[in-house]
Amino acid sequence: MDLMQLLSFFLSAGLLAGADFPLATSEASWTVKTFNTAGVAPYEAATFRVGKCANLACLSVGPWLAGTSSARYDYKAKLPVTTGSVRGRYRTSALYPLQAMVRVQFFAGEKSLTTRTYPLALSDGWKSFSFPIFRPPTGADSISVGFGLSEKTAGRVEFTALSVTTDFVAPAFPEKHTPLVRPHAPKSVPPARYARLLQHNGAWWLVTAEGKPFFSTGTLTPAPSTVPDAAARIRQIGFNSLAGSHNLNSWADYNDAEIAAGRGTIIQFRTLETRVGVGYDTLIDAAGNNPGNSQQQAAAIGGFNHAFPDPFDPKWEEALRAKVKPIAERVRNKPYYAAWFADNEREHRDLHRYMYSPNCARELRRFLETKYASIAALNKAWSSSYASFDELMLKKPDPVLRKGPMFDDCRAFSRVVLRRFNDVVLKTIREADPGRLVFSNRFMLGERQDVLDNIDLYDGFDGLAVNIYPANTAPGLDPAERQFLDLLHAKSKKPIIIGEWSVPALDSGHYDDPKKLDWSYPQTVVTQTQRARQSAQFLADLFNLPYIVGAHWFTWSDYDSATRRANRGIYKTNGEPWTELQNALREIHQAIAKH
Repeated sequence: MDLMQLLSFFLSAGLLAGADFPLATSEASWTVKTFNTAGVAPYEAATFRVGKCANLACLSVGPWLAGTSSARYDYKAKLPVTTGSVRGRYRTSALYPLQAMVRVQFFAGEKSLTTRTYPLALSDGWKSFSFPIFRPPTGADSISVGFGLSEKTAGRVEFTALSVTTDFVAPAFPEKHTPLVRPHAPKSVPPARYARLLQHNGAWWLVTAEGKPFFSTGTLTPAPSTVPDAAARIRQIGFNSLAGSHNLNSWADYNDAEIAAGRGTIIQFRTLETRVGVGYDTLIDAAGNNPGNSQQQAAAIGGFNHAFPDPFDPKWEEALRAKVKPIAERVRNKPYYAAWFADNEREHRDLHRYMYSPNCARELRRFLETKYASIAALNKAWSSSYASFDELMLKKPDPVLRKGPMFDDCRAFSRVVLRRFNDVVLKTIREADPGRLVFSNRFMLGERQDVLDNIDLYDGFDGLAVNIYPANTAPGLDPAERQFLDLLHAKSKKPIIIGEWSVPALDSGHYDDPKKLDWSYPQTVVTQTQRARQSAQFLADLFNLPYIVGAHWFTWSDYDSATRRANRGIYKTNGEPWTELQNALREIHQAIAKH
């Protein structure tokens, strides 16, 4: 009888309740998992070691310099535990928050159902962790566990005293959120032409054109034809803003009518979104691919993916001006229009590899020729043998390994690309709509290294924007999420607005089919009651961070289609409200407004 069969027997017999299964710290017990890039030797791509760390038996992962998905140790034996805990101790070196992780993968027999990743906060010294193994998909009968890195980095993480136990303590989501302790806003501020940012008593605030400090609580909206009804429902839940993706013209018409009637308006934001297949180039790598979906796939579903536009393509500048101009003309002199978002979730990860679209490639060549003057000088630095710069550009070297002179040069050039993108966006918006607030691209939380390393290039923006979907394994923000936001603010010195956030729950019915689990499944809480409580706590935690100036809920109604099922809405797909959630949001919104 093998280990799996033995454990299954004991569990079915009820003999292992509360049992702890130590995970052996030996090479034979673990499988190295990394999805390496072709042409890079495994020993160069990632460093793995089983051995001693300060006289403790440990696993060490990192640096991780090439590959995709993750670099981790997976325990070879699958365990027949679907509810329990994974525990251990860890320490980090030269990492950013959220890069080290613990991973649990659920199986039904040999079929993988879903994974849950638990990001770790930074810790210079040994720190204990205990994560719940819970909410198993229907049919799950076992798990595998892994430990390592979720993002390429020159740092490392070490683990010791690892175990899996059948003991389980469900995350507790208290009925009442923690007190609001943010420093109070000033009572009066002089009016101005447009909304602005203000730092007072250590806290940042948005301020309306009329001079009222506020914390922006926003949401997306339903179809334009329902604007008056939607506005009433938005106000009833306590939202004071419209998130970046809504029908700007219809809502501007509504706000104009409210002003004419002497009533209050709902603050509007606007997100500019890059789309492929619309007449300009996006950045591509040596194989002609851009991040996310291929250009053809993205064009087929409306053109959206996370690729960067080629900021050296004059057609992109023309398209950007054409997009900004009518918006700017519609909202000029309108006090209810608060701010622009420069774009949404542009892919920063490995941007140094995406430089071969025609205009960008031409600038890359100019960059290299300026630095090296001759191909001989470049060959000496890169240990290469190109006959000319023509040959170099024809062969399209791909810096998949994140070290060495070629990587350093391409990394430096990627900063030129980012600077160009930011400068063009800022110039275009500020020429068309002078005096208006402009927030950065809304960053994804999943690309910490390349965002934080380049955040200085966003110095021209009034503030930063981040989309964050909490892990929901503990009430509110978890320590790693909080560390990331703290570090982003510390490095930029700028206020931050959350462009998207929400909490899903299992009892919505959208996660019943284990064959069609949405990417939001690992973030689910169990019930709508927990969803309501966690949403209030998460928003309270954001409000209590003095550099956060707003948080916008995603989205209006749930997804329930052939391609996606997810409990992200404040309404069900049939139009019925998620009542507990709305009540909880109303209460926290009212508390924030009165603070």
